[in-house]
Amino acid sequence: MNTMTARDLMTSKVLTVPPSMTLLALERFLIEHKITGAPVVDRAGKVIGVVSRSDIVKQLVVEDSVAGYLVDYQTDAGMLGNLDAEGEVSLEASISSDSMRRQTVDDVMIVDVICVRADATLQEIAGLMKRRHIHRLIVTEDNVPIGIVSSLDLVARIADGTIS
Repeated sequence: MNTMTARDLMTSKVLTVPPSMTLLALERFLIEHKITGAPVVDRAGKVIGVVSRSDIVKQLVVEDSVAGYLVDYQTDAGMLGNLDAEGEVSLEASISSDSMRRQTVDDVMIVDVICVRADATLQEIAGLMKRRHIHRLIVTEDNVPIGIVSSLDLVARIADGTIS
């Protein structure tokens, strides 16, 4: 049985974000660092949430859906007259852009954060990811992030033969 722990698997360079960061700044941060999510920390550096690109997408899809409903309602009621050349109401770009400038990480982050200790075993880590349907676990000491174990970390170890 493999005795690897979170400490053996984790990426120790933890990039964190504050809850006050706008979604637009978050998207730029994630792209710049080539990551898909990050722990959210308070001013003391304690984990208070986790946020990912999928959280941004979910928020924008919900807003787009609500905006589409409102546009349909307003158009049906004859209350909206701003149509483009094809007769479509073009609000999506401005809604997404305005939303990403206005909303913050705090608005979309997941507060039910699943963290593990550095001595958590490979089996514990894989089991948590499977049961909770998550792709990253934050490794903490005293609720301060010291590392991240992602599903990609596990796949990379399997591919290089470290995990069999």
